[in-house]
Amino acid sequence: MQTKDRSGLHKFAAFLFLLAVAACQVCLLAIMFRKILTHPPDWGKTAELLRNIAMIAGFIVGGVWTYYLFIKGRVLKPRLEPKVRGEIITVNTRKYMRASLELKNVGSSEVRFTEEALNLEPFAERAHPVVSPEDAAKYKLLTTDWESLLPLKVFTKHAWIEPGETIRDEALLEILTDEMIAYRIDFVIFAGGITWRATSIVSPKPKVQPTGNCSNGGLP
Repeated sequence: MQTKDRSGLHKFAAFLFLLAVAACQVCLLAIMFRKILTHPPDWGKTAELLRNIAMIAGFIVGGVWTYYLFIKGRVLKPRLEPKVRGEIITVNTRKYMRASLELKNVGSSEVRFTEEALNLEPFAERAHPVVSPEDAAKYKLLTTDWESLLPLKVFTKHAWIEPGETIRDEALLEILTDEMIAYRIDFVIFAGGITWRATSIVSPKPKVQPTGNCSNGGLP
């Protein structure tokens, strides 16, 4: 059963339970008021009935508040916290982008994934020709024109995540051209009818004196 279906069943059961409790309390209130109206006034019994009425009213308010927390407060909704970080690495003469992904379930219910639920979407920015001084003075900043690359699936060995659990994965993408000057990686999750997205900008570090066959670069 998917998370969305399970959450819907929980909501329906909670609603029926609260409805039954409210109906019982209303019946008790009706019986108490009838006793007060049809019998001669007995102030001792009347005070006891009023205390009972106040207690029942408190139960009703508590039930409404519980309904608000679970249904309106999204207690049963999936709540995930994604993180992604990337870096450019060079091994001999070949360049790669390594992505480190982390996903934490900060909600109170288990979240199940379909085969298309977790994806890493890479984007690239190509080098632009030199901007003229007139255009630079006019625009100051230009919006980055990201080019979408081929997405790939991540966390392929995970079919679900438990409440409070944190899972991690890594992906390696080979860079085949030097035309790109910067990259963006989006970690996208779709589960329970909700979409989460974490983004990281990746660019090479300035060149320094090599210390071996492998040099690292990217975000700290």
